[in-house]
Amino acid sequence: MRRLLALALLVLTAAPTSAQLITDIVPASYVTAALAPGSAYYIDRPYTLTTVPGALAGATWIKTANGDKAITSAVHLTFSLAQPATVYVAYSAGASAPPAWLAGWTDTGLSLGTTDVALRLYARDLPAGQVTLGGNFAPPAAGATEHYVVAVVSAGALPSGVAGIGAVLLTVTPTDLPAYFLPGGVYQRG
Repeated sequence: MRRLLALALLVLTAAPTSAQLITDIVPASYVTAALAPGSAYYIDRPYTLTTVPGALAGATWIKTANGDKAITSAVHLTFSLAQPATVYVAYSAGASAPPAWLAGWTDTGLSLGTTDVALRLYARDLPAGQVTLGGNFAPPAAGATEHYVVAVVSAGALPSGVAGIGAVLLTVTPTDLPAYFLPGGVYQRG
């Protein structure tokens, strides 16, 4: 009778790149980047990030234009998500009132530290598809001194570069394996 051994292999699938996770950004001048301390966070100002909460380390974000901070329209920034994700809006922490379109978003109590002003993080889990955000000063917004920026973390985010983990079960006969895989086998480094 032949003995069979079962081996489990861990299978990792590649995560979407930032260009794949967020697409179709309007205004087209806005760009994506990896969120990290020291990064400039606007496309039109030299301000940089000084602190990033651990939950957002390595997140994909949309760098906006601070020159757009006075926009009051209900629709200002649109983009598409390739998969479900948590979207974070980093809004001026000194604002006395956020815009109405942020209703239903969760105030995380976290913020991005910057060389300008702190940006408070609001979060919302969203499905794949189009996302629409309003203007920074859409009513009843008041007191925001800087434009918001957006960070996106894939739902069920795994370590950087990994999109999924699965297992494959293989059954093999002991004669197919090197001796160190067999019961009592000893692996020796040569």
